[in-house]
Amino acid sequence: LLQRLQGPLFVLNLVSAFVLFYNLYLVPAGFARIELEVLPFTLSSFALGLLLVFRVNNATNRYVKARDLWGDMMNISRDLVQQASQWAKREDFIDFAKWVPAFTTSLMCDLRSLKAHDLAQELREAAGGDLSLKGEGAGLSEEEIQLICSRPKGMSAHHYVTYIMRMKLKQMGMPLEQRMVMENNISRLINDMGACETIFATPIPLGYTKHTSRFLLLWLFFLPFALEIKLGVGVVFAQQLLSFLLLGIEDIGVQIEQPFDVLPLKKICFKIANEGQIVRANFDYLEEHAAVCRTLMARDG
Repeated sequence: LLQRLQGPLFVLNLVSAFVLFYNLYLVPAGFARIELEVLPFTLSSFALGLLLVFRVNNATNRYVKARDLWGDMMNISRDLVQQASQWAKREDFIDFAKWVPAFTTSLMCDLRSLKAHDLAQELREAAGGDLSLKGEGAGLSEEEIQLICSRPKGMSAHHYVTYIMRMKLKQMGMPLEQRMVMENNISRLINDMGACETIFATPIPLGYTKHTSRFLLLWLFFLPFALEIKLGVGVVFAQQLLSFLLLGIEDIGVQIEQPFDVLPLKKICFKIANEGQIVRANFDYLEEHAAVCRTLMARDG
């Protein structure tokens, strides 16, 4: 925060120091005193406060909505892996479960700057916490990763992954009721994906953002001319404190306006991938435990 505000804070500090120097040394030497009334700042502070509050509230709503969407996608991903492990054949489950974390990973790359993430490398890391595992614990093969990277022109990577997931689900040959449950979960992923794309594509209007920034900077720029006569040397400290607080509020709104750059999407994707890898790598072990539980239940019954 301080690093981003260094420039504006430095300029505003110079302004307050100049006003103090001018009134302390140049006015006694015969220069005209420069002074503004406090009333205009008092009246305009209400409008400035409304602009800042509206800006931060809208940005916060976008952040909360994006956070809830990614939380929902994480739960759906868990559900899909568990459903496939219980309802599909072993080989079909292993194959399907590798594609589940590929969806959120591809979506993360699309919602962030292309320079921030390499899609192919992110998909390799979507295998899970242990990239050295082979067999059931391994992630997508290089051929499958290249399929995603060389998808049809105009088709987003995460859209392509949902298409593949539906195709593999269709080939599993599960009973219709079970397939419809998993199809509904994939539809929920697509709904969340669309909501994320809407947030990403519709930022707060640029005109509103620029007007708020200009209003705030002009308000703070001229404030020392009204405060110096009342605060004296304290005008420098008052200016720095008010500038830091108000500019900080605006900066928070700017940062969370694009929530996908702030949310820990990498951690969420890793959690989805790691949990899926644990289930894939320990499928036989979990099945043995389930068999023991069924035996105990039958005996107790």
